[in-house]
Amino acid sequence: MEIIRINEEDYEISFSTKNEKVYEMTAEEFMEEVLDGYNVDFINITDKSSIINTELLSFFLGTEKEGTYENEHNNFEIKIQKYQDDIKIESIKYGNAFYGEETEYETVDWNSILSDNVPFLNDKLIKDYKKLKKILEIAEYGSQINISADKIEIIVKENTVIIAPEYKIWECCNSVKTFILKKFDTEINPETKIELPFDEKFRIAVAETGTYLVYDCGRWEYREVVLVDLKRNVALLDKMENLSETEIVELEKLIKALSGNIQEKNVKKLKKFLNIFKRKWEEKQNEKRRKKVEIIKGELDKMLIEF
Repeated sequence: MEIIRINEEDYEISFSTKNEKVYEMTAEEFMEEVLDGYNVDFINITDKSSIINTELLSFFLGTEKEGTYENEHNNFEIKIQKYQDDIKIESIKYGNAFYGEETEYETVDWNSILSDNVPFLNDKLIKDYKKLKKILEIAEYGSQINISADKIEIIVKENTVIIAPEYKIWECCNSVKTFILKKFDTEINPETKIELPFDEKFRIAVAETGTYLVYDCGRWEYREVVLVDLKRNVALLDKMENLSETEIVELEKLIKALSGNIQEKNVKKLKKFLNIFKRKWEEKQNEKRRKKVEIIKGELDKMLIEF
């Protein structure tokens, strides 16, 4: 598929078409042709101006074609994708704000977005989300983004995302998938303590140090060390000896931080995991010390024989 590019001083348009004759034209001529029915498969627009070019953006949104519009200077990007014969917004990013929907080829990884891209609630994030929501409304794309001074709530089908000053949560089908606390001493005091789905996968974290723990249907993972099946106490310990005492302390602090915010039955499971994991780590450290002593003794013995 041939991609045709039209370069202007402050922007670039690229597109492809299978059913139309391709000929040289300016960007303005191209936009007029498309509005008059010129059939293209996709349109990508790179806006290089210091402020968002509303003429380009309105053209992109109004044509309802697959593609991407981006303005790097303003950290703005919107992707449109076809999904079951409908044109939908795959994702839109404005500053630190993000919104996305499932499409034919992509699902939204809210875990990565909340962990790496969207900060905890602050005045700038509220402002970014207000702009993002307004663009969706102007383009007549339905969305449920609720913005208040204490939290932002995003509802997309079975997904609910909450961004607050001290925590971030992603739930899917009423099950918690990601729960991130800002600091180890954070206590959100929810009216109903959060329930972790121990028959599914979830990720719990504290952003202060980037400490996190992943659970997946009986499989626990912390810093690439995997422990599975607490009943049989089976662990994959290849990398456990590389864990430092500080990292073990951080794991303890993570579970302590979560304990004030989740249901008591969940707390018991987390503490049981911690006790087994810590005991395994201590056993590995003891084994490491014994090996070191044996190596030193062997070298000393050789030295005494030689001299």
